[in-house]
Amino acid sequence: MAQTCSPAGFRDYTPAADAPRSMQLAEPDTYQWADHRCSEPFMIGWMKAWKERYDQPYKGITTDGKVIPKLFRLADNNENFGAPIHAVQAAQNAINVASEEEREKLSRPADAPEWRFWMNPDVFKHGLRLEEASKDLVAALHVLMQASLSAEGYEKAHGCMKVNQFLGEVVNGTKVLNENSYNFVIFGTLSPEEPWGWQKFGHYLCMNCFMVGTQMVVSPIFIGAKPNIIDAGPYEGLELFVDQEQTALSLMQSLDPEV
Repeated sequence: MAQTCSPAGFRDYTPAADAPRSMQLAEPDTYQWADHRCSEPFMIGWMKAWKERYDQPYKGITTDGKVIPKLFRLADNNENFGAPIHAVQAAQNAINVASEEEREKLSRPADAPEWRFWMNPDVFKHGLRLEEASKDLVAALHVLMQASLSAEGYEKAHGCMKVNQFLGEVVNGTKVLNENSYNFVIFGTLSPEEPWGWQKFGHYLCMNCFMVGTQMVVSPIFIGAKPNIIDAGPYEGLELFVDQEQTALSLMQSLDPEV
């Protein structure tokens, strides 16, 4: 499909290297940057409101605050809903590759509250941060993602990670924005029958994958890219969300101007 703007148009909006925010981003690591951002008045109020909602009992998604009982059912043992149960072995391999310290950060019970503790900004610190993990473990976690997602889904998720690295280079902030600036958690007892799953979250890529037998839910997800094209470096030419962008643009252009 045709592009909606010139490939490198985003550079017209890139802050100068000596801009205050650029200079603030260049030096700190992700923990220092999060502490700095969370001390700002807007974030103090925002975090307070977020925490109040988090502390409320979990209900799930409703239209009116009332949960519909038995809206979905668990499959019987003889039913196959197509979940890639071989992902269990990929998850177990990642656990085996991890050191004792990494394993402690990586593992949580299936019903752990951290399922709800993810967000796009690098604020919360639960789980194992990929940039602090061994190369073998990072590779094993990529295998887990590949085993859990479609080929297209994995490539899109990995593409977002590559764009995050590129963004860090563009704004001179690779200590905060890079390909491995994401936290990963594996939940539950790894079994083809028991509930388990994994969570990955960070800048413009948050994924939650939950499996019970042959049933799987990949939700909630937050996925994006800024910019959506890489115009330099080893991943030059990578472009994400072109079809989605064109579809959204076509929808808006089809609406009556008064809408």
